[in-house]
Amino acid sequence: MLQLFRVNDPYRVFFLLVLLMVGFVPVLFLAPHVTHPVLHSFLLGEAANTGLTLYADLIDSTAPLTAWVFRSLDFLFGRSLSARGWVALLILFWEAAFFVRLLIANRVYPDSTYVPGLIFVILCFLSFDFFTVTPALLGSLMLLFALNFLFREIEFREQRDETIFLVGFYLGAATLFLFSYAVFFVGTLVLLAIYTRLTIRKVFLLLLGFSFLHVLFTTYHFYQGTLAEWWAHFYLANLTLVTKSYLANSAFFWLVLIPLAYLIFSLFLMSREARFTKYQSQLFQVMFWWMVFAAIEWLITRERTAQSFITFLPSASYFISYYLLLIRRRWIAEWMTRLLLIAVVAGFYLHRTGTLGLVNYAGLQVQATSPFPAAQKKIMALVPQRDFYLHHQLGGGYLDFPLAERQLLPGYMESVERLARMFEKNPPDVIWDPGNRLQPLLEHLPTWAAQYQRQDDKYFRTERKSVSSN
Repeated sequence: MLQLFRVNDPYRVFFLLVLLMVGFVPVLFLAPHVTHPVLHSFLLGEAANTGLTLYADLIDSTAPLTAWVFRSLDFLFGRSLSARGWVALLILFWEAAFFVRLLIANRVYPDSTYVPGLIFVILCFLSFDFFTVTPALLGSLMLLFALNFLFREIEFREQRDETIFLVGFYLGAATLFLFSYAVFFVGTLVLLAIYTRLTIRKVFLLLLGFSFLHVLFTTYHFYQGTLAEWWAHFYLANLTLVTKSYLANSAFFWLVLIPLAYLIFSLFLMSREARFTKYQSQLFQVMFWWMVFAAIEWLITRERTAQSFITFLPSASYFISYYLLLIRRRWIAEWMTRLLLIAVVAGFYLHRTGTLGLVNYAGLQVQATSPFPAAQKKIMALVPQRDFYLHHQLGGGYLDFPLAERQLLPGYMESVERLARMFEKNPPDVIWDPGNRLQPLLEHLPTWAAQYQRQDDKYFRTERKSVSSN
């Protein structure tokens, strides 16, 4: 297998796609499990397609480019898990193919080889949730684009203004998929200061590229009159060090144990055996620090899953591939590659089915329970849990409960007007309101209030007539 990818042949990239497909297709026949991030993508896409405006009417902190992708996926595929899995597979293939071409174009290895692409694909089987479309997956592609131009900037022969601008541009785009990827902007600034002739002009160009899309979105919200919501529900909501981990720390350890062992041994062997040029030595250090920045981002990301390791894949693939290529006896290198493939893919299925009992996915997977009849399709729930949305859709626009609590302020007409817009665009069949927070707001919306009857801690819609204004 290793021998197949040693050759610098562009057609080798299609074998990467075949390998991904061979490993992924059996997953389709296992009992499907919706994860909490995937359920969130369902709800966001469905609500956005009702006409609700993100941040203003649809209260959530998801980055805008991610929200656009979720809306498109809902429009094209609905809640199809298999379709989204294939989309994720194509993105992973694109990343693997681009990464290996990036290394070849920038002469990172002494010889041009597709081995890093092979290792990248193998590492995609760390966990089944790698094959889901999430902000981490979407933003990681932008980080690869930024890394490509960072390598070009470090290589002295190509230091142009557009190169440093594009580094910043793609880093900025990554944060509009997942805000915590801003760590890589700070890290890139440090790397440029160490390995290039960083001037005030270059810093300005980097900042200009990074802020370009942010300024465009800010300008759009300014003209839409939703600037305050954009600032509060995207920037301020994501400026937090509070992290929700869907897996136990022990589960993360068992998932990465084999690749981690390969990585540590690779770093040890490279420090002793590798013979670098000055340029290759700089890239070695850049990839090491890129891995450090990935670790920092993993620690501070708001939602930590196994797929959060995706930012480690470029560095890990680079180092492990170098180690395999340094082995003088090719039959040993071949068997080391096969051992990695067998161990990672076997772990992928054994952990997925719970056979080993080392990784518990219960916290990541949505439990199929619902306190509402199936006929009540749209639910507005002013409670933290969201498992029941597996069988229902979001009514209204309060998707992020902590942010929603800040909007339910009696006496503030902005809250009343927002609730009225939600009812007009996406009226719920049931409102689950244990704290009776909506009562003061509904008093200002008598026409809508007349359509709902409260029973215990829920409001049930008893009338269905169009309301254009109150």
